[in-house]
Amino acid sequence: MTNQDPTPLSEKIEANRETAMTVGAGLIIPMMENPKYTPEELEKSKRIFKSATPKYTLDWYVKWVASIFVLCAMAMRGIEGLQMVDLSLSLVGVSLWLWVSILWNDRALIILNGVGLLFLLRSFISVVVL
Repeated sequence: MTNQDPTPLSEKIEANRETAMTVGAGLIIPMMENPKYTPEELEKSKRIFKSATPKYTLDWYVKWVASIFVLCAMAMRGIEGLQMVDLSLSLVGVSLWLWVSILWNDRALIILNGVGLLFLLRSFISVVVL
């Protein structure tokens, strides 16, 4: 003997539409609004997304501000007359990323952003002096 709910599926979907997500081909997936997990579930699960870096710390804010500067610089890249804006935004963004990489003690990022900063400084100085 099975214990099935007699409510049609279409009625269930309509009743829970605000807490469901529609994906390809009209497939509806129910979602939990505020899922609660035990520390053991968080530690052992391979399906629950866990950020590698802590949120709302100094390095988290600097990382996002630096990323915005770099993205804005890339948006200016190649536009005639905005080379100085691109260089300036890139200098700020890469300098902030260098700071973050130093806070993280990540040698690969330190080398990448340190050398990138030197290249940008060289270009900036050549544009300003010449």
